Amino acid sequence: MAIAGLILRGAASAAPARAADAAGGRPLYLDIVGTQASQAVLPDDLIAAMAREVLSQSGRAVIGVGDGNPPSGVRVLRIMVLVSESQDATGTVIAAAATTSLLHTPAGGSGDTATRSLYQGMQQEMATGPDENSVQDALRGLFKTELQKRIRAALSALR
Repeated sequence: MAIAGLILRGAASAAPARAADAAGGRPLYLDIVGTQASQAVLPDDLIAAMAREVLSQSGRAVIGVGDGNPPSGVRVLRIMVLVSESQDATGTVIAAAATTSLLHTPAGGSGDTATRSLYQGMQQEMATGPDENSVQDALRGLFKTELQKRIRAALSALR
């Protein structure tokens, strides 16, 4: 009887958490991980602004992860970005690849040390053109559209 009571209470306490996630009640921690090479084309603050735009449209509160170490027991939207750029006589080619992950960090004191993955999405974009500025602008537009699709998919994993 005592075990059944614990199981029922555990299921009942999980229901409000799922409802809060679906309604955007629990904030997401936003963690942008770029490389030094990516900063010129897709700087971390630009990616964060792209992500915050779609998250605010969904009513989701966002907290930045400043040092890369989110607290325990939270949901983290981690976006990792790589950029490659080359130039030749015909113009500029810039390619970007990113992974968007929705993670749940282990709760403090739970004894659980594993961060759980709730969603993984990947994207790759490439833009070419005669000058670097127009190629960067084109790539940023493509990247934003695809990133926001990945974020919406990640948010749907919470429902």
